[in-house]
Amino acid sequence: MAKAATAELQAQMLSALQALAPATDAVPIAPSDTADLDQEASAIACGGNAGTVKLRTAAGKDRTIAIASGQTIALRFKRVFNTGTSATGLSALLSAVALAMTPAPAPTPTPAPTPQPTLSLSSAVTKAEGNSGTTAFTWTLTLNRDGSTAAYPFTWAVTGSGSNPANAADFGGTFPSGSGTFAAGETTKTITLPVSGDTAAEPDETFTLTVTASGLNTVTSTGTISNDDLPTLTLTPTTASVPASAAPGYQLAAIGNVPAGVTPTLTPNDGRFLIGGGAGTGWVVVLGNAAISDGKVNINVAAGGANGATLALTITAIGTGTSANRLSFAGTGFRENVTAGRNVSGTTVGPWDLNRTYLFCGADTYFCTGDWDLPNPEFYYNHQTYLAGGGTSFVQDSNYAATFDGFAFEWGGVWRQATPDSTRLDTSVDGKGKWIKMGGVTLPANTKIRLRATYKFDDVAGQTFPRNDYYGVTGGAAQGSTTSMAATLTNNAAYNNSNVAALRPTKMAAKGGDGRPCVLLIGDSKGLGRDGAAAALQISPRLEAGYASLGLDSNVGAKRLPFANFCVSGQNVENFGNPALVGGMLEMIDKLVERNGGLLPYDVLLSQHGTNSIGGSAILNTLIQSYRDMYGLWRTRGGNAPVPIAQLELTAYAAAGTDAFGTLTGQTFRPGGVDQYPNGIRWKLNEAIGGTDGLGDAAATLRNGTNAITWSEAPWRDGAADTGANRDKWPVAPFSSTLAAAWTGSGAFKVVGQFPYKLAVQIQLDSGGWAYGIVSSVQDNGDGTSTVACVWQGGTGAAAQGATIRGVYAGGNGLHESTYAHEIQAAAVVRLKVKMGQGL
Repeated sequence: MAKAATAELQAQMLSALQALAPATDAVPIAPSDTADLDQEASAIACGGNAGTVKLRTAAGKDRTIAIASGQTIALRFKRVFNTGTSATGLSALLSAVALAMTPAPAPTPTPAPTPQPTLSLSSAVTKAEGNSGTTAFTWTLTLNRDGSTAAYPFTWAVTGSGSNPANAADFGGTFPSGSGTFAAGETTKTITLPVSGDTAAEPDETFTLTVTASGLNTVTSTGTISNDDLPTLTLTPTTASVPASAAPGYQLAAIGNVPAGVTPTLTPNDGRFLIGGGAGTGWVVVLGNAAISDGKVNINVAAGGANGATLALTITAIGTGTSANRLSFAGTGFRENVTAGRNVSGTTVGPWDLNRTYLFCGADTYFCTGDWDLPNPEFYYNHQTYLAGGGTSFVQDSNYAATFDGFAFEWGGVWRQATPDSTRLDTSVDGKGKWIKMGGVTLPANTKIRLRATYKFDDVAGQTFPRNDYYGVTGGAAQGSTTSMAATLTNNAAYNNSNVAALRPTKMAAKGGDGRPCVLLIGDSKGLGRDGAAAALQISPRLEAGYASLGLDSNVGAKRLPFANFCVSGQNVENFGNPALVGGMLEMIDKLVERNGGLLPYDVLLSQHGTNSIGGSAILNTLIQSYRDMYGLWRTRGGNAPVPIAQLELTAYAAAGTDAFGTLTGQTFRPGGVDQYPNGIRWKLNEAIGGTDGLGDAAATLRNGTNAITWSEAPWRDGAADTGANRDKWPVAPFSSTLAAAWTGSGAFKVVGQFPYKLAVQIQLDSGGWAYGIVSSVQDNGDGTSTVACVWQGGTGAAAQGATIRGVYAGGNGLHESTYAHEIQAAAVVRLKVKMGQGL
């Protein structure tokens, strides 16, 4: 209670008590009289104060009275004095009464509360995005300060949310975010988000705006971008390459964004193009029944509830021939992987321990381009190896994984690095092989080129890979498992290990050309052109071997034709007609068809097969059917129309010890007389191909019926003395001489006279047998003798001075003729190209 109020109360009570005293002593006070006094105090109000009042008398009879805030009290005194107390004493007593008031203890004050500011965001915003520019989505951010005057920084960010979330493209490519500060005393801020407008039909999209501030609550609000566009139809692709043989219903383009329940319509409506497909499979534009021609056509597609599409569709009708719109096989010098697998020692079949010695590897592949530039060429890495030696199980799968450091091309002494569309080979993913496109590189026409690739195998023991023993002009190398080989891509560093896990492409394809056809060449080791050990010895300056390949690549008298060579040593024609045995090659073609817009990468199937399969027990009708099966398998893939077929007739071959066609005895060495004219089965098969004269008789069996051939040629005509009884006798007399010095059976030998370099060789041994091989070099000694180096193909033993030496046109086993023989037979392929309309 305050001091002033207490003093006032004391004065009021004292005055009241004093007023109770009698004026005189006229009334005696009886002993023990307890009646009330005649007078009582006036009421005393405590007002808004509270406390206690203590009545203190001279006799020490104190009493404390509690007075609540706002309470009114009254005091009444009784006669409680002892007998004998006089009125005077009572007056004295009353006057001695002291009044004291003690305030109530002050209550413990409650601390003032700390201010608790809070954030709040205005309600969700829904707007149409507009067709262009940006649309502002705006929120008000409010700070309820609750008495605080401090500054408050905050941050905000946007994320997609809901069942159809907005994305960064709706905000110009990046989800917006930002920050701000409530200055002292400031209570509102504005956050504005620019939403990008477009004309694409899309469902309503939702996003969330989140605001955070240290020490304050986090608040969110949503924004909804409502669609204000109709869907726009699309046509994919914008250009189309259409085979000339394409039938009605051939798909040109897919139609996208068609509303549900609506069938699109098409103009022009003149029968050239039609709507195909459906809601379940997708709407498409297909060829109609009316003829089309090259050029640009404006195709308009419309549909209810959607914006129409108008695209200039370029129609390029592609039939026979190379073009800038179509991938075709290209490049000479590419071969299938033909060998057995190798282990680390390089001598036996088995897995390679690549993770120890050959982790980092590199390989070079040399090849030559054709008659036009090749932009962005594509290369095929075949994961299979075709085993030499014949048989019905000749495919070896690989099991490896490697990543390329890179690819580089060198010509004219300058390296150019490519940008591949893939740097990974993995048999668990690729299947039987993989195409890799080399972007950013255009290979010049008629140029020898080196492709260098470096790569790292996964660190897994026991991997197998497709090794090729027939790459006599390519090199490979390996480094240890601690150094990458990427630096060797363009520095011409010499590789130092030929026993390497060399991954080399087996095919190349590219766009370009002037309309001339591309050829797929199927054959056996004669088409390959060499025995494996003599790989480098029979390769042309443009890196080809085999009479069919040489003739296709020749531009003397006919156009040079691009081609792919699939010739495998020792394989029978019936194996090439068995899809289970050539699945890897078929998959290679099918994958290229897919990359090629559905078009085959070749226009003609050329077969030179026939060396194998023709034994003493061969049945003519079975052989003919095997050819038909093989034609049918290769002449069409991927739904394309069948390509025409060309077949080369067979040549007889001679064995070691015969005179190699110097006389007719060379026709009789085979069991059953298979090479003997006119009834040997080789000649009977030739009649089925082109007639008895080798000139393409229209009545020949294989020119009629299922999978009939279109063209044929007879290579034996170019080597025959005539077309009658001596048709297999070569016109140039083979070289015959003697050894100028004894020969030990290995190394070079010395022969009397100047030996013709391109012939094969036979030496009669002291044992009476024959050694035979392919000549690798000849040196004129200037004294009437020549020193000849040779890669031996068979026969062992020594030969004395004076022993017979023959230069012949076929090796000792008769299967693989000399380079000279292949050059002679290649003329037949040149004639074949002229028949196909590809003369110069």
